[in-house]
This record gives sequence, structure tokens and C-alpha cells, in this order.
Amino acid sequence: MHSKLRGASLAALAVALLASCSSASTPHATAPTRVRTSSSNGSARAPVTRQTLRKLPSGVLYFLAGPTPGSSNLWEVRSSGAVRELTHNGQLGISSFGAAPQGIVVADAASGADELDRVTTHGVKSLRMSSWEGHGETPAVNDDGNLAYMAPPFRNRYFELLFRRSFNARARIFYRNRLPLGLTWGPEGRVAVVSQKYATATTKAKSWLMVISTKNGKVRALRTKLGHFDYAIWGAHAPGIVISPWAGGAEFIGQGVHLMLPRPWAPLSWRPGGQGMLVISPPSTGKPAELGLWTEKKPQTVAVIGPAAAGTVITQAAWLTKAASLK
Repeated sequence: MHSKLRGASLAALAVALLASCSSASTPHATAPTRVRTSSSNGSARAPVTRQTLRKLPSGVLYFLAGPTPGSSNLWEVRSSGAVRELTHNGQLGISSFGAAPQGIVVADAASGADELDRVTTHGVKSLRMSSWEGHGETPAVNDDGNLAYMAPPFRNRYFELLFRRSFNARARIFYRNRLPLGLTWGPEGRVAVVSQKYATATTKAKSWLMVISTKNGKVRALRTKLGHFDYAIWGAHAPGIVISPWAGGAEFIGQGVHLMLPRPWAPLSWRPGGQGMLVISPPSTGKPAELGLWTEKKPQTVAVIGPAAAGTVITQAAWLTKAASLK
């Protein structure tokens, strides 16, 4: 659905200059599927306060949250007030996730490197990877149950974006580059990709935004007002793409429209139907992060919902109409 461009390396998003669409015909690796059921660390707490729970809009929200970005776990939060923790990692948490009615796929760093796992009622179950894929990062799932993700260099020097029609289907490459890539689903089989060059002692950081077709690898570069940003949010029914630095100061890019969100709010997830977006403001001294609702029709206004739990860092969210399958 609406996944933020994150991974075990939260800032691993970079420029893409070379497009390639090639089919992967190598058979799946025959390594056994692993299932991991982790026990809670005993200190887990809901990512939002009771006050905020009572004010959440309708639907089911999934939050990636924890005491630090590197030790996050996945939570399911319903507008009814029901809350449950879906993963129970310790210091090496869940790096990112993608959620849709068909299920949830996470980039699980429990082993020290991101592995693609599916979340089930019995714990996390690894997705089978072809022998040429290596690891998978930044998973994104759309409303059709299609999975897209990045595979870092394994047998060559390229970072590759891969597509699966379903979680266990054969993967194919639809884009590759020598620099890291992250992605988020939009409509009609397209993904938004944020890429960036990092700052050096002599140069400033620079970011680019592209829309890439998972069907044929066609790339379209989009103009942005922001010169540097870290991630993007899109969706099947979203009126546009929102890009943002981690610290907030986001830009909405619609049909011929560029709007700036009020600082310091940063995007988390579009509403399932696209009528507004869940946003977050970073914590400040003595004050936790806050959640709010933003719409492009009133771009300078945020309707505050309530605070996140004290000491909790929310790094990603997905907003569904109904709960994702955990079968």
C-alpha cells in the first residue's frame, strides 16, 4: 500500500540514471523456508497514547515504532482502540514494511542484515529468494498483492528493483542502478523512486524523484521544489506524491501543482481512498511526536489527532480499510 522509502539503512535511497527491464528466469533457490517466532522483550508499549487512540480515524493503521529507529517493531492499531504488536524483535528490529489486504511483508534485520519475511499469526516466515537475489530490502505491497523491493548488489555491482505478482511468485528485475534505490507504490503498476547523492566535504546532498513502470521499466523524472529529500509517499488513489526530508518540510506534487506542507510535519500514509494524509511532527524537548491529518485542499493546515507515546519513534505507517491477512 503506502510504504515509506526506508530500509535497514534508513537513508539508503539514491539517484537512478540507468533503466533496465529484464526477466529473471533462474529457478527459486531450494533453501528451506525459515519461520521465526520471537518472544517479546518485555518492555513493549503501544506506539500512541490512549488519548490518540480515541481520536484515530476509521480503518486499520500499521505503525513501525520503537525506542529507536533501529529497534522498531510492527504494530496494528484499529480505530476501535484495539492494539497488538505483530513482531517482537529486540535490538535488531524491523527496518521497513509493506502492507495490503493480502498480507504484510517486512524487511527483518534480526539476523544482522535485512531479510524479506511475511508476517503471520505464528510469527514471521521467510519469503523464498532466487539464488541470484541475495537479500531483499524496502518491501512495498499494492492493492493487487504485488510485491516490489530492492535487492542490493549480490552477484554484480547493481542495486536492483524487483517485482513479484504475489509474495511467493518468481521475481523479475524491472530496474537497476549502481546506487541504492527505494520505492513506494502508486496507481497502474507504477512506483515512485527517491534517489539521492549524499553530502560530502565539498558538495551538498541532492535528491531526485522518478516514476517507474514495473511493467516495462519506463522512467519519468519529476521536477521538485525541494533540492534534498529522503523519502516519498504515494498510493493507488492518492491525488499526488509527497516527498520529505526526515525532519519534515514536505512537498506535495500533484497534477501541475506543487504545495509545501507546514513545518515540521512529515508524511506517513495516505488515507486508503486518498482523501487526506496521516502526518507526524517530530518530538521536541519535553514533548512527544504528534500525529495529524493533512489534505491538499487546505495545505497550510494540519488537524492534530494526538501524541505518540513518550519515548517512541514512529518511522513508518500504512493505512488500510480492513486488516491485512496474516494467514
